[in-house]
Amino acid sequence: MSARWQTLLWLVLTGCSSSVAIFRADDLDAAQPPEAGANGDAGPDGLPTRDSESDSQVDEEDAGALPSFVTIASFGHTCVAGEEGIFCWGRNRDGQLGVAAANREAPAAPVAVGLQRYAQVCAGEQHSCAMRTDGIVECWGNNERGQLGLGDTVARSEPTAIASRSFRSIACGGHISCGVAADQSVLCWGENAEGALGQGDDFGSPDLLAPASISAPGSFSQVSVGQGHACAVAEGGELYCWGRNTGGQLGLGGGAVQVRTPSPVDGDARYRRVAAGMTHSCAVRVDGSLFCWGSETDGQLGLGAPESDLTNLPRQVSGADYSDVQANWFHTCALHAGRLSCWGRNLEGQLGIGNTMGLGREEPSQLDGDGWSAIAVGQFHSCGLRQGAVYCWGKNDADRELGINMTGRRDVPTRVRFP
Repeated sequence: MSARWQTLLWLVLTGCSSSVAIFRADDLDAAQPPEAGANGDAGPDGLPTRDSESDSQVDEEDAGALPSFVTIASFGHTCVAGEEGIFCWGRNRDGQLGVAAANREAPAAPVAVGLQRYAQVCAGEQHSCAMRTDGIVECWGNNERGQLGLGDTVARSEPTAIASRSFRSIACGGHISCGVAADQSVLCWGENAEGALGQGDDFGSPDLLAPASISAPGSFSQVSVGQGHACAVAEGGELYCWGRNTGGQLGLGGGAVQVRTPSPVDGDARYRRVAAGMTHSCAVRVDGSLFCWGSETDGQLGLGAPESDLTNLPRQVSGADYSDVQANWFHTCALHAGRLSCWGRNLEGQLGIGNTMGLGREEPSQLDGDGWSAIAVGQFHSCGLRQGAVYCWGKNDADRELGINMTGRRDVPTRVRFP
């Protein structure tokens, strides 16, 4: 272990505050399973309206010892993870930062959650999960709906492993978690009110406290969980969605407000990545084109001036060479050839484009700089990995969503410093 990591370990063991872990979507395909037998509140009340002209998007200053992060995820909090462990920051009212402490106040800076090797991390509204490099998934935080997958509804203040399961990738959203298992089936657990667990069961069926296979056979490569719905990409590129459909977020062309069985989207089209938000979804096709559908109330579909507030079939977003897309409540971000673009609501600066003029963007707006390798979209903030460093931007109130030791909105990516 290097001297800098000996120092980090000493800080962790002597009470260094907790930190946030973020997941890079591109690593979903790279994470290999073990061998047989062996992923907000309603607004900025009291939020300072500080502009951030002094915040540099391209901060090349030495940030000190940097962990090697490969994965990032955000909701009202953020977590980053890699071979040196997990760091989390932001909202901690439900213990979603994974720090065993009675004090649930948001920490002033990132804090270390664990020092094992991780391949992926995901963030739900009140909980978090992370997948170790050996395929074991650990979850922590609120567990009222069984979203930790531990067979009960008892909250956990520290990462706790889901026993007897091995995964290739994981996803969190709302009060739900899902994962692609080692055998490439999709398992989901947690809140079942709107059919987002994909069981094909009846309305009123109970929540599931442990992982259960969705009612769709076949092999899958990736799954994404929104606020009340989920989508998954099959190994052959077919796309399936299920759950809440009040905003057309399932991409099925209308129909019921709730679909409890995984249903095919977009006919013969083939996809490689999907992102489920609150009332919208987006997905990258195998040719690098990007499509979105669902609610367009804040421009989160990126389709330009909308003809309607609802688009219940996939429609193409401008641009090409997309590799990943991430979505949450009212905004969306996507990676394309090392560049990063965001669109949708920008009242809190979550698009990272330097201002909040017009409050939002209805088409992709590119951020400065290249070298972006991962993006995480929270409720009202965003974070990303760029050239070995972590940057965050957007809302930054008492929950300290941006991982910096001060409050006040940031309109451009701001470097996160680690112990």
